[in-house]
Amino acid sequence: MSDQYPEGKLNENDEGATQIALGIDNGNVVLIFTKPITWIGGDPDWADQLADAIKEKAQMARDLKTP
Repeated sequence: MSDQYPEGKLNENDEGATQIALGIDNGNVVLIFTKPITWIGGDPDWADQLADAIKEKAQMARDLKTP
């Protein structure tokens, strides 16, 4: 990522941007990070988008388990 702090540095503990991937593994929803993570944060729109993406993966995982 070209800008380490695309939304500005949130606080003194902010270590900068990282990528997050969502996936399904063995029927479970998994979040995959590109580096060790203590916390993540973003604005309310980002949080809504993350929640929607997790819900979408959850439904996909349910659909895989349904015969």
